[in-house]
Amino acid sequence: MDEELLQAWDGIGTEDFLLARHLIPEEYQDEILAVYGFAREVDDIADHPTMRSADKQAQLMAINRGLIRQEPTELPRWARPFELLLRRHFITPMHAEEMMSAMLQDVHKTRYQDFDELEAYCQRSAVPLGLMMLEVCEEKHADIKAAEALCHALQMINILQDASKDFLILERVYIPLQWFVQAGITVEELTKGQMSKAFRGVVERMIERIIIRLREAKPLVRTIRHKRLRLLMACIDEMAWALMRKLKHEDILRQRVNLSLWEKIGCLYRAWKRA
Repeated sequence: MDEELLQAWDGIGTEDFLLARHLIPEEYQDEILAVYGFAREVDDIADHPTMRSADKQAQLMAINRGLIRQEPTELPRWARPFELLLRRHFITPMHAEEMMSAMLQDVHKTRYQDFDELEAYCQRSAVPLGLMMLEVCEEKHADIKAAEALCHALQMINILQDASKDFLILERVYIPLQWFVQAGITVEELTKGQMSKAFRGVVERMIERIIIRLREAKPLVRTIRHKRLRLLMACIDEMAWALMRKLKHEDILRQRVNLSLWEKIGCLYRAWKRA
């Protein structure tokens, strides 16, 4: 990536991306970090715990206008690397538009009535990020349907991981309300600190959907041409399966379900054998 993008990227925090950076092909690191950094920043605005909804919307709309008009001087510094990729046609504009529409939706929409609504949200929030990653790495022959399935699975895993926090801090519930009603409970279950039998049944319904998506995502790894990126995709897939298995057995209301260092190492080893 040229000097303009490297300078624009300077100063953006990448702490959460350090592990993946070791697997990302070096020739695409700046582009991937530009996409990832932008997605994290706009997500942080939408999920800010104290900012007024009107201020969130105003900030996101201003960023959206800057991207559409391609006027980098109107954008925050952290958004400029992403705008450069967009302007130079490294990524499809529709993906950026869909991701921004999902962030704007997060500002005001706090409930999802059924699973179809949730899937539509995942399609606009998680899928564009995954597809942009493939685009900047020039993976023209990757299995797009499998990539979309993996993005859906990862988003739903994250929803379960943060279900209690999202409700307590943002009053937002992604898990379909229909499932709560059918289980004879309310979203107030998310405040109890311990899963009831009825709420565990709701979680299991989400896990069933995650398993379906992860199975659909299996073909992705073998369609990735670059070996290091193939290893990264395999590692992400293995970690998703490992998290899904933990979600089946742990209480998501007691604490956030995460993988330990040794569990991550195990995922990396299994991914290395696959890739």
